[in-house]
Amino acid sequence: MARHGLPRPGCLLAAALLLVSLLQFQWLDFTAWRSAERSSSSSRLVGWRWQPSVRGQLPAMRLGPGGGSDPVNNVSPEMAAAGRKYAQKYEDIMLAGQKVWQEMLKKDEVPKKIYFIGTNGNTGEMVAEALMDSLAYVPAPDGTLFLRRKPGVDYPKLKYYLLNGDKELAARAPKSPVDLYMEDEKKYRELETEVLKEFQDLETEGQPAGIIVGESAVSIPENVEILKTGLVIWLDVAAEFSWSKTQMRAKAGGGLFIPYEIIRPPVWCIANGWDGDIDDGEAKAEYMDMVEKYNEMYEEVADLRLRAVPVAA
Repeated sequence: MARHGLPRPGCLLAAALLLVSLLQFQWLDFTAWRSAERSSSSSRLVGWRWQPSVRGQLPAMRLGPGGGSDPVNNVSPEMAAAGRKYAQKYEDIMLAGQKVWQEMLKKDEVPKKIYFIGTNGNTGEMVAEALMDSLAYVPAPDGTLFLRRKPGVDYPKLKYYLLNGDKELAARAPKSPVDLYMEDEKKYRELETEVLKEFQDLETEGQPAGIIVGESAVSIPENVEILKTGLVIWLDVAAEFSWSKTQMRAKAGGGLFIPYEIIRPPVWCIANGWDGDIDDGEAKAEYMDMVEKYNEMYEEVADLRLRAVPVAA
């Protein structure tokens, strides 16, 4: 249960779209709605465009203490006004999340736990964190906007549970997850189900709870039954994009370190030797075929589908 800093703008946008979709549920009869959705075999689709950004590069953070212009730091009145507008957008999203969560708590038939599914490379962990941030949001008593909060001041904490299923499995495995998968897939699956069951039984004391589910967990019927007890959000991404994101490797440089996010391939991809070579055409074809098969499973179990589409350069 934690907060890890400011959510990235692109991921908060994705969370905002999910919040809009959650609000559209109206929370009248989730069980009946889910049955209707299952019969049509189609999850509700939300579209957004994925765009990477860097935490901390937020215009609102350049405002002076009073929120006005700051000639010392060369912040004009126009820049200050733009920063306030930007900060207010974030605040509105966070307040919308708080509203959604409060409505969810009022309805017994609405699941209180969220399962995020999808293949690697879909920015799932960041989007999940942004959504949980907004659901758990508590406004500052003095009205300070989320992006305007100052270090050293005691503001309300954002409390929620967010687990990464793969990381939890790795912590319990007697060896590396890939080695375990290759040597004893049955044991690997048992640990995977164990993590999901413990999350299902977790007492959250009225706080939001989400788990990022391993990409292939939906292939096990017992896991699917656990997922159906909660709200399932599919963070979808094109198979080719997933391949490129999970095969990225740092290039040799001339001493200048350029940080980038390492996204590992799925365990079944590594087990088949399809990793570390983005130009391996045969492996890419096999990988994309496997991802498409999993996508069919995701479609069957998902309540909401957020399609992540990379922005063209």
